[in-house]
Amino acid sequence: MALVRACVSLLLIALFYNYATVQVSAYSDFANSDCRDENVDCRYWAATGECKTSAEFMNKECRKSCQLCKSMHQTQPAVDECLDQHKKCPHWASVGECDKNPKYMHKYCEKSCQLCEDCADQNEDCAFLTSIGDCSKNPSYMYTKCKKSCKMCLSNAHVPSVSENCLDQHKKCPHWASVGECDKNPKYMHKYCKKSCQLCVACIDKNAKCAQWAKRGECDINPVYMHKHCKRSCFICS
Repeated sequence: MALVRACVSLLLIALFYNYATVQVSAYSDFANSDCRDENVDCRYWAATGECKTSAEFMNKECRKSCQLCKSMHQTQPAVDECLDQHKKCPHWASVGECDKNPKYMHKYCEKSCQLCEDCADQNEDCAFLTSIGDCSKNPSYMYTKCKKSCKMCLSNAHVPSVSENCLDQHKKCPHWASVGECDKNPKYMHKYCKKSCQLCVACIDKNAKCAQWAKRGECDINPVYMHKHCKRSCFICS
């Protein structure tokens, strides 16, 4: 009789365990299927820290972007390794491709372009924020939290002594420069009339605080001074 009772007890325990497992699995599946944002701007808000600063609103409207409805049993994401993804990266970097072809090189040859040391994105949405122009729109945040995506990691990278391909891209650049447009309209002139605006000299910073100023957005706020005295930090001649 004792043996029968023991067998019945074991059977009941097994049935309860299986039921509990099914219930937890069903709840997890439901939670994940119901995990969504209620506002199209949730991803942006989450990326700029609103999950913490406006928690009451965000926890209700932006559950997915604030990562509030994922399974409780998650593995810690792997650290993004800084590697070269092509065997020729060291050679390409040695002949200046980090500056000539940054769009490719900064993505696939990070190690050879020296983008690894003490410089990383601190937000998983940095690439997204960069793609919508936040390096310029919100520099005070981006240059602190998204240094890698905003290409602020080039302190040790090769910088040519004289800007390569420093040309005027419009035939009227000399005239515009002569009537003061380099200062009146720096956003256009410093990009398309570099030669006439005399931005083709050695690519250096003339003030020790240039990098600091650039990080807080002075390249956009105060371009007349910064583009002249902080060329390297403002990437005027890269």
